[in-house]
Amino acid sequence: MRTIPTILAIVLLANVSTGLHGQDQTAEKTSEQLIDFEKYEGVVIPSQEVEVIAPFQGILKNVEVKEGDRIIEGDRMAQMDDRVQSFVVLVAKQQAESNAAMERAKAALDEADLVYNQTNEMVARHAASNFEEQRAKVVLEQARADYDLAIEGKDQMKTQYELELEKLNEHRIEAPFDGQVIRIHTETGATLKDDQPVVSIASLDPLKVNMYLPVSVFGQLQKDQTYTIIADEPINGPLKAQLTYVDPIIDSASQTFRCVFEIPNPDYKLPAGFTAHLSSMTPLNTAQAQVDTEKSVQTP
Repeated sequence: MRTIPTILAIVLLANVSTGLHGQDQTAEKTSEQLIDFEKYEGVVIPSQEVEVIAPFQGILKNVEVKEGDRIIEGDRMAQMDDRVQSFVVLVAKQQAESNAAMERAKAALDEADLVYNQTNEMVARHAASNFEEQRAKVVLEQARADYDLAIEGKDQMKTQYELELEKLNEHRIEAPFDGQVIRIHTETGATLKDDQPVVSIASLDPLKVNMYLPVSVFGQLQKDQTYTIIADEPINGPLKAQLTYVDPIIDSASQTFRCVFEIPNPDYKLPAGFTAHLSSMTPLNTAQAQVDTEKSVQTP
């Protein structure tokens, strides 16, 4: 049986342990509360944004999208005038499909082979000289080389046709990724330079925000975890954001480091360009677990 002093000692140790744990939690909360996260806001931007430029100098045949249109990677947004290149492709295709040169070379080879064989028979009967045999052999070798050259030419014409077809496809101005048309910079019939922008597109799902946080919290954020960020106007509310990257290099001048968060936006309801700041250093799943624990403790 335990004595009364022993029981009192156990209770005292339990209270001390609980107190120390509570002090640790209080210290963490106090440390976090000392940080004014509103000073470390970031601007929410599209995850991808590009200006699609004209592939070469020429006339813009048509624009097939409007500002605000949702697009999928590979969708044709505009078309350059391709009439000349279409004829080039047609000629290259005809040449690639033509067998005339190869058939002519094959006929010449067959004839040379026949003459050589007949000359050999005549030499055996002493009806032809060795000079005529050597000459027939040379003609045969030339005919065989011409036939091989015709085969190579056929392959080259097929390759040339594929090349011209690729050049024709370059007249299509396609979407490089899924997104939304933000701005159209020109119009149908315009003569474009080879570096002139045609369409600007952006991907708003997900949105991305770069936040520069104080060095005092470096190492406390967990990559791939979801956090709550507070969005300013016009959202004015909390949003869920996943931490995708923590820059390992600290900016010595500002004593901050860069964190990249992604905000899901599948319906494109959120715009880009508003500011936001971190609400807490605690991930959402951990915060929810703490809330559930506190509720269970408080339940009698």
